[in-house]
Amino acid sequence: MTTDIPTDLQPYIEGPKAQDAVSQPLATSSARDMLQQVFERQAYFQGLLGHDYSTMDTQELANYIKDQVLALTDEAHEALAEVSWKPWAKDQFVNHAQLGGELADILCFLVNLALAAGLTSEDFFLLHEEKALRNIARQQKAGGYTVLEGKCPTCRRAIDDLKVKNISTGQFGGVDFCDRPECITAYRNQKGI
Repeated sequence: MTTDIPTDLQPYIEGPKAQDAVSQPLATSSARDMLQQVFERQAYFQGLLGHDYSTMDTQELANYIKDQVLALTDEAHEALAEVSWKPWAKDQFVNHAQLGGELADILCFLVNLALAAGLTSEDFFLLHEEKALRNIARQQKAGGYTVLEGKCPTCRRAIDDLKVKNISTGQFGGVDFCDRPECITAYRNQKGI
């Protein structure tokens, strides 16, 4: 992992301009370019913190991922606090500016997770594109999306997600399963087969 300063950040890293880095407009216009800048900035920042995914052993990487998920979850709860989500409360509000700040924090931790998984901004964009199109197709099919249909009956993983990712699936008794042998065993035990 490199800690080279992204070109657009170089003038701001040291000296009086450092505080202006986040207030400068982005130099690019496409969504892919913007996502790439987000990834580059997070990768640079994680490098400053000493996080080098290529040198982490499995346990270090697992701990890093756990910490990032917990941080992301905490930021999601902070985002929720900026909205009147309690149905029993009389006050109704959405603190847009504060909510936006919490969502930016969530994005930072989400990108850290993507980087830890070895994804580039392009990988992440394409994974999202594929998933978004599949979700749209699920909603548009007759009867709409259901929670159980098309899922492994034991762990509830979506069979179409697994097939797209080239993860093996199988059938037992005419029912689709994921690639986990324990799912078929649990299903057989549940059905008394």
